[in-house]
Amino acid sequence: MTFHSLRFDRAASTYGAHAQVQEAMAADLIGLLPDTEIPAINAGAILEMGCGTGLFTRRIRARFPDASMTVTDAAPRMLETARAGFRGSVGSGIAGSSGPTAGLMGWSLFDASGLASSDAPGYVAGETGIPATVRASAPYALAASSALVQWFPDLVRHFTMTASLLAPSGSYLVSGFARDNFPELNSILEETPFEYPEYPGHTGTGIRAAAAAAGFKVAAFREDSLEVVLPSAQAFLDSIRGMGSARRPETERPLTRTRLRHLLDTYQERYPKAGGVRATWRPWYAWLRKTG
Repeated sequence: MTFHSLRFDRAASTYGAHAQVQEAMAADLIGLLPDTEIPAINAGAILEMGCGTGLFTRRIRARFPDASMTVTDAAPRMLETARAGFRGSVGSGIAGSSGPTAGLMGWSLFDASGLASSDAPGYVAGETGIPATVRASAPYALAASSALVQWFPDLVRHFTMTASLLAPSGSYLVSGFARDNFPELNSILEETPFEYPEYPGHTGTGIRAAAAAAGFKVAAFREDSLEVVLPSAQAFLDSIRGMGSARRPETERPLTRTRLRHLLDTYQERYPKAGGVRATWRPWYAWLRKTG
């Protein structure tokens, strides 16, 4: 597994306790698609990438109850946690389910970055390493991912791979975080003694350019800013770790105990808020339509 997949895998049991922003993002993202799209998608197949614990999965399933659905994640424990949430329910595709949509949900490990090794177990030959279980249900009427693609530095590659799995005029509902996500934290990490590179994420201009390069038209796009209050700077860092969202360690300037103490003290001093400290999330949402 990649660094981030391993972090998310370890956080499968704690993710839900810290994912209030991701829950809100899932609700906002599903609402970006107009009701006029429901009949065509219900008659087709859906691919979800980076399902995590199933926050977005449940909203997709509720809105498109008649569509077949392939649910994927690169972290095995995350995938199993999401799958367990559907066990025994209608349309789960798991033993014990019943009803007209039973069997319409499949589950597969899948690194959706488009950079996965093509010779990994369970993957077919090809640059993007798309599992045979994912290819089997293509072309998809809808692809979807929420709070995932900020971890993908090569957004063109990911969008191109996704477009290859969609039917003509298929849609991609996607959300992520902007490059200036957590501006409070980043402002400290830019300074000595850290001088860390920029946090993962994408700009609006970069998202539009990547979509166009991959053969997508941007049907809808919006950016948001969500300020949350946590009891302390330590609680903020703990919430990030609890979601598996910690950034890759910097080998040349590791976060030693001394540097961590400096980070916590500086954050607490600069960004106080009634009830603790503030942290600002910068999510974005897009509905992309395949043009070819």
